[in-house]
Amino acid sequence: MEKVFNILQRTLTDIQAAVGLADATLPIVELERKLPQFTARCFVSPEMRDEVAEHLFSFFPFENLIQPTSERIFAAISNAHLFNRLKQLCRRKAAIRFESHINENSNLYAFGKSAVVLEAVDDPQFAYFFGEECSGVLVASIATAPKRYLLRLIRDAMIRIDEDSGWILVHAASAMLSQRGVLVAGDSGAGKTTLLCHLLALGSGYISNDRTLLGKAADWSLRGIPTPARIGKGTALASPALRLLLSEHRDPPKRDWIKSIVQSKAKVELSPREIQSAFGCDVITQATLSLVMLPRIISGDQSRRVNIRTLRPEEALAGLASSVFTPQDESWRPWMSHRKTWSIELGLHALQMMTTLASEVRVVEVEYAAGALPTDLEGCLKETMNLG
Repeated sequence: MEKVFNILQRTLTDIQAAVGLADATLPIVELERKLPQFTARCFVSPEMRDEVAEHLFSFFPFENLIQPTSERIFAAISNAHLFNRLKQLCRRKAAIRFESHINENSNLYAFGKSAVVLEAVDDPQFAYFFGEECSGVLVASIATAPKRYLLRLIRDAMIRIDEDSGWILVHAASAMLSQRGVLVAGDSGAGKTTLLCHLLALGSGYISNDRTLLGKAADWSLRGIPTPARIGKGTALASPALRLLLSEHRDPPKRDWIKSIVQSKAKVELSPREIQSAFGCDVITQATLSLVMLPRIISGDQSRRVNIRTLRPEEALAGLASSVFTPQDESWRPWMSHRKTWSIELGLHALQMMTTLASEVRVVEVEYAAGALPTDLEGCLKETMNLG
């Protein structure tokens, strides 16, 4: 405890020295969560504790069965005076560039061994700071909900560490069914979340939605990324589990958020813990990959049955190519964790990984109409997974 607190203190001291403040309100409450890559130690201001703790547990609801060998320190600090002085100083200070970062459109300002990013942040009430072992967010007011920015820092560090270790980030959902990992890859609107819901209805464990890390050692492996599942009306109505919760009035909290989905055109974001509650499934950190699915929703004949076709390696590679988000994911910027490997090296490695994956792992195209019966779709999925 004392060691990690001292690391945070040194980082803050660099910032305080730059803005000319002798002291600042330090976070005094520690939260911890074990992840595959590291133990996340979070320091937050006391008034943030309950909200941040609830948010972290919603995205990391699994048991601490893993024992990472390293730790990372993250902080959420509410201090309006320190934040405002820092922002004023940055306006007068020349920005610097870090070659290890991909966020070319952001201005970074150096303070000792720390740096602060201001200009790339959508919310002007936030500032990121990071040092060699510590990352944090400085907030002018606790009303600006620091919890999601703290989660983003943790998520960014997870991805950076795995990418530097040979993993790649893909635009895909993932689950584990009968001890076998399933990757559901595709562009936005392809039907990844809908297909994932059907896999969960068959008894799959939930790994991730929309972003998944893919690695290769002796076997191919999947790792989840703590992102919300964005559920739309079509997905909710196509999922027997979600429809059942909607029709049975036994659990008001679940019923309320499902109703909000059906009655609105906008998508609703569900945390992994909410997915766990809705489907009665486990949330899993990692699984061995056995099958890749490429969903394809077709229009026209709504009575058309589900068609699942195994792709040749060249077809599989063509279908997977657009799903690779290493080295650059345009939707998640700026990055707040240092990258040790050059982007061009990561890009070449990702291409090689996908080429090998297409030749070593079965890749199937799952073609179905938007109005396909869930029993037909889930029956085909069971047959594809060789389930009795």
